[in-house]
Amino acid sequence: MVAKPSTRVHLAHKENFNEVVTLLLGLTLLVLTATVTRLLTSSNVSEIASYAVLGWHSLFGFTMQMVLVFVAGHCFASTPVVSRLITFLSAQLVSPVAALAVLNLSSFVFSYLNWALGLVASALFAKQISARHKDIPPSLILTAAYSGFIVWHGGLSGSIPLSLNTAGHIVAEHTGLIGLSDTIFSSLNIVIVLGLAFLFPLIHALLLKRHSKLLPLTADKGSDLSCPSAAPHFVSADFSQAKPLQSLPFWIGVLMLGTLTVAYSRSALAIDLNFVIYVGFAMSAILTPSIFYFVKNVQDAALITGAFLIQYPIYSMIMKIMVGSGLAALFAERMSAWPTGLLEVGVFLFSGFINLFIPSGGGQWVAQATWIVELAKQHELSISRLAMAVAWGDAWTNLIQPFFALPILIYLKIPITVAIRTFLLFLAVSGAWISLCFLLL
Repeated sequence: MVAKPSTRVHLAHKENFNEVVTLLLGLTLLVLTATVTRLLTSSNVSEIASYAVLGWHSLFGFTMQMVLVFVAGHCFASTPVVSRLITFLSAQLVSPVAALAVLNLSSFVFSYLNWALGLVASALFAKQISARHKDIPPSLILTAAYSGFIVWHGGLSGSIPLSLNTAGHIVAEHTGLIGLSDTIFSSLNIVIVLGLAFLFPLIHALLLKRHSKLLPLTADKGSDLSCPSAAPHFVSADFSQAKPLQSLPFWIGVLMLGTLTVAYSRSALAIDLNFVIYVGFAMSAILTPSIFYFVKNVQDAALITGAFLIQYPIYSMIMKIMVGSGLAALFAERMSAWPTGLLEVGVFLFSGFINLFIPSGGGQWVAQATWIVELAKQHELSISRLAMAVAWGDAWTNLIQPFFALPILIYLKIPITVAIRTFLLFLAVSGAWISLCFLLL
């Protein structure tokens, strides 16, 4: 008996998925254990337990927002229009240098628009490039496809800047709403993004010249099953009797955009997480050929987002313990010892380290927001710049954080250990560039 596609996808990636999730849970539990151990010297066990229980469920709404952002981006990247565009573009790239450069730049563009779109669309594009260019080393195809993801937190779906522009965010009582002009569209952020988009393709070109004799990437047979959206899942003959439903998603998407336009004409809407999710689903519905296709894409995305549902409640517990016990204030006190001129760089580097244990921008902001606000008050610094330092620190070490690289690792079947080793150079270059921007701008 032939297994269903979703079953084969699950079995094909079980080992990779379990490896990454186990690593992340182990790191998270390590942080939680260290935090509790530290607190036992100043707080009793019952207080710590209370913080943990209260924290567990305090961000269920935010958790669902993070899941839906990913699902919306995945559904959009998996539509036939986007898939065909990727196939067409890859066919035009004859030169290995051009193919690698366009793959890397497209990763930047996709990731800037939506972090989930960046992961899924870049993985699809990488698969096409790898099949057409056997002369490009697999490690460079991987880095070109994934390294552009570094700009996601400075892009239109960045969870920290969007949450700061969302009413009732976790530090709203201290900061109020912080507009996107002070975060995503600030001159500092734009310079960082453009600089990385110039440096990374240049490095790839130099590495390709140096490694031109490396073994080529072997094309994967049956690649249509190597990832939930490796190829368009057009409606099969099984649904031939449901043709009246073929255009249903299109009209639903049109209705969603229409209602959004009417709502915006009545009152200006904030470009927050809810706005990004709404537009993402509307565009995905418009470009989807049938309701069955749309449901299949949602199901495929759900295979990847399961780990989010485990991680965020744990991050929320850590946040409550840190804040309620005074550990957050302790971090602020230690960091405040840094010279004021170096504090933004210090927050960036510290956040990069924390991201290895809390591998999510939203989760990390939850854990750090309170002491970041305290730090800004003590040194009369811009909260928006410090928040973006946290955002870029989170995005920076995602280069060696395997969780978000999972879709592309699955496509190209490259071990996680090889991926981390390959990205060390890009980690060093990007870290130097981002630090320099925070110091000089």
